[in-house]
Amino acid sequence: MISGRPTIDIEDLKRNTELVNYVKYDQIIIWLFEVLVSFDMELRTAFLQFVTGSSRVPVEGFKDLRGMNGVQKFNIHKEFE
Repeated sequence: MISGRPTIDIEDLKRNTELVNYVKYDQIIIWLFEVLVSFDMELRTAFLQFVTGSSRVPVEGFKDLRGMNGVQKFNIHKEFE
């Protein structure tokens, strides 16, 4: 368990996601989590590696996800042109 959890709990990710210019009921956010739930563990691991740079969840779960400035939630941002 030194390097993190071997499984990826999408409900834990959802609880520890910060939305910027989105709300949890926006269709795109609903679709994202529906797709992630349908992924097998290999695809979830690839997604996590792509978005965080690590293929493992912290031992304490996504609430302990670390970024450049220490512990921070997983973020999804909507940018406007």
